Amino acid sequence: MPKLEIGQEVVSINFGVGVITEIKDMSGAEFYIIESSQGRSTTMIPTVKEDAFRPLSSPTELEETLDRLSQDRELRQFDSKKDRINFFKSNIQKQDIDTFVDNIQQLLQITDKGSAESKYLEMLLENLSVEVGAVFNEDINQAKERVNSCLDGKFSF
Repeated sequence: MPKLEIGQEVVSINFGVGVITEIKDMSGAEFYIIESSQGRSTTMIPTVKEDAFRPLSSPTELEETLDRLSQDRELRQFDSKKDRINFFKSNIQKQDIDTFVDNIQQLLQITDKGSAESKYLEMLLENLSVEVGAVFNEDINQAKERVNSCLDGKFSF
């Protein structure tokens, strides 16, 4: 990922949508200072942890992402339900759009989801809705409706 810049909007499962307000050097390490779009919190993330967030999608990219949501993927196989849960637990923090969509598609297809997997799916869809709201200038309820309409009834908030 190219170096992000001050003023750039970013999205993360941890803080939703935010703006990079500063790049700070502290004790030899660089940090992105990100203010949430609601202005309620400021997050400091090391520049080496760029996989924890990504630039906000363009409207075209987001439309393509929404179109992909309802497509079935080949379901990953795991040795146990515990392995599956651990996979999603570690993978949920990865914010590149392909991994993000793949996680949603995989979780939507699991028929024996446990509470942890349902929670991960809800977190991902909530984060996607926040991004949809920011990109298309919609309130959260409109954004959730837009996301829901792309899921072909596979999940409901």
